[in-house]
Amino acid sequence: MNSLDPKSQRIIKDTLNLLKENPYPHSRGDKEKLHTGKNRSIYRMHIARSFTAIYTIQRLRSSISPTS
Repeated sequence: MNSLDPKSQRIIKDTLNLLKENPYPHSRGDKEKLHTGKNRSIYRMHIARSFTAIYTIQRLRSSISPTS
């Protein structure tokens, strides 16, 4: 990514930061779940007209401890 011009770098970083807020596809936006036939979910998101990000989502597991 360092070989890209500063404007492209900014657009990519800004768009990827949107994934922190909502990584899942919805009716608005350029995110889509890919059907790969594997056990994990893989998604893609178009960034501008020149780039596509392929990503997975790893949910944090919270542990539950019984109380006495």
